[in-house]
Amino acid sequence: MTKVHLQVTTPAAPAQVWERIRDFYAIHTWQPLMTATEPDTEHANARRMTLTDGGTAVEQLIEQTGRSCRYRLLSAPLPVRDYEAVIAVHDNPDSAGALITWDATFEPDGADEATASAVITAVLQTGLDALQ
Repeated sequence: MTKVHLQVTTPAAPAQVWERIRDFYAIHTWQPLMTATEPDTEHANARRMTLTDGGTAVEQLIEQTGRSCRYRLLSAPLPVRDYEAVIAVHDNPDSAGALITWDATFEPDGADEATASAVITAVLQTGLDALQ
């Protein structure tokens, strides 16, 4: 299993950051790689996202508690399978503001591990940069 861990800090309060990302069906409002999100009627607790390149991806919410969201990828034009991730907002232990973490696990599929990791890292980092 391949793991990716990314984190950023922001001067914004954790509650403000969480308010921005807590709605599972509104990822397009802060993730620049998404242009629209709607409930996916084929799967319970799932969202269908329209990507900036016109493609689509479907993710299913596994659990949302406190200031974290765990989800799995059901389909996407990405070189991975068995993808699960958690995005979480924490109090910044080093200063005021928030620490945002995004952790993903997956198996490469159709690409080597380095390539699959680079693709996932780029997707997650784009979202974190937008939240920063």
